[in-house]
Amino acid sequence: MAKEIANIRVYYHPAVGDEVSLRHVCKEFTSLEDAKTFARIVDEVGLPVVVEVLDEDGQTIAFYSNLNSPRHKPLGEFTGEI
Repeated sequence: MAKEIANIRVYYHPAVGDEVSLRHVCKEFTSLEDAKTFARIVDEVGLPVVVEVLDEDGQTIAFYSNLNSPRHKPLGEFTGEI
């Protein structure tokens, strides 16, 4: 049975001047389209980004990122189809 997406968290490291901050920021979305747009913009400006997709119970369904991590699916695969 497919899980329903209830919440999407987008973690990123903002730039401070020419430096990328070591502290991450988390933005939460309930709109899949808003989360995809925000993650794409963060990626396009060259900042690290991780997307965590959660179900209605708050359990992680999947991680996507632009970090080339074996624990994450590639960011380009973040379509909302789980």
